Amino acid sequence: MYRRRPDETAIGGFLRHQAGQPFSYPEPGATRGDPPVGFDLDHNRERLGRGAAAFQAACAAIRDWRMFPAGWTAIFPGQGDPRTFSHGGAADGL
Repeated sequence: MYRRRPDETAIGGFLRHQAGQPFSYPEPGATRGDPPVGFDLDHNRERLGRGAAAFQAACAAIRDWRMFPAGWTAIFPGQGDPRTFSHGGAADGL
């Protein structure tokens, strides 16, 4: 916990260190099938509209990480292709 935002060098060092670390929990991938007993599978769904324009706007919001407000988060995306995401072993495009 920091009292103020760390500088870019500290953030970069932390991210490089974490990249080689294992997950901090024993269930990575557990939501690909039935979740473990007692697991709180949290998800939300909202209808955003219909048609290509609504879909493109939703894709842009996800690409820009707008689900995490900039006032209290900072996103450092990985090195993967930002146009694809994976779920359950399948890749979909945005």
